[in-house]
Amino acid sequence: MSLEMILGERRLAGRAELAEAMRILASQAVPGDAAGELGDVPPGAFHEPRLYSQLVRPGFESMTLAQLLYGGLAERPAVIVARTDAAGVLSLPGVGTLATGLPGAEVRLRRDEAARAFVVRDAGGESRTCALRPSAFAAGMEIVGWLDPMLGRFLADHMDDAQELVLVDDPRRYQGPITRALDLIAVVRPEFHVWLVESLRGVLLFRHPHAESFAALGMHGMIFLNVPRQTTAAYFVEQLTHQGGHVVFSEATLRRADFFLVDPETPLAEWAGRDDPRTVYDAFHGLYTEHMETQVYRAILEQGPTSRDESADLRELLATTAKRHAADLELIAPHARRIFSDTGLTVFAEFQSSRESETHG
Repeated sequence: MSLEMILGERRLAGRAELAEAMRILASQAVPGDAAGELGDVPPGAFHEPRLYSQLVRPGFESMTLAQLLYGGLAERPAVIVARTDAAGVLSLPGVGTLATGLPGAEVRLRRDEAARAFVVRDAGGESRTCALRPSAFAAGMEIVGWLDPMLGRFLADHMDDAQELVLVDDPRRYQGPITRALDLIAVVRPEFHVWLVESLRGVLLFRHPHAESFAALGMHGMIFLNVPRQTTAAYFVEQLTHQGGHVVFSEATLRRADFFLVDPETPLAEWAGRDDPRTVYDAFHGLYTEHMETQVYRAILEQGPTSRDESADLRELLATTAKRHAADLELIAPHARRIFSDTGLTVFAEFQSSRESETHG
């Protein structure tokens, strides 16, 4: 039984619960009369990653709610109120950006379908037409091309020396490698590929001298990748499986207490008998991503086709990840029945079974 079968219904329930939580949070941030209109917004719109930042930083001080939801609406309103940033750029997540020349302004935004642009009206009533710079996408995933204020604050909260971060020069040059990576994953793990395409709404590609790539529930649905200057599609197979794996596993284990007999935030060191900074839930996450990585790398190497450079990178990744996965399984296995509930043990048993079949295969 694959983990997609074991966790599939839980993941869907988790996504629905997250969307409803964001709808409730959003309704509390708008006037009473307007809150009722949110009932007509499709649940998918509430999976915009920047909305999740409101879980830890309440209020919509940098972008309006209409602006944040706009890209997720099937029927978009003709006019919305939106906010520009300090550089005068107006961001429409999942759509693109407008250079308005109006820094830090609240404006009324109207679509001009014929010109494929937007008419921006400022507080003084003056209007100007601004061309849309469309976002780049790969398999429906937005490749972030502008560091809007919400993303800037989020990164400052989650990264040391965030001021040294720069976005990659041309996000569109990575559309091909990301799409190829997803295609490779689709061949060997189609259900997992569906999860990734559904759950990953955005990827922010950056360069930083020492920061690691990451995903976090506070910006759920977006992954943040520190991209090497020279890389192959294997890098994106790794990051989509690893960081994207954290995203989908967060959804599947949203009710995390269901998987444990102990508090999920219990330090792993209490069981491991040695220093370990992780909680038991952190370790559970790590086991899942390690499991999926080894499964995906091995299957791609067996089924291909890959280039010589891609294969070399995947073999190196497989060796490193399989070693770490084996060590984590060995660390936790003696304590599993005291840590995990029956549900958690079912998932853990799949990790063990797959590892044993790989070892003896």
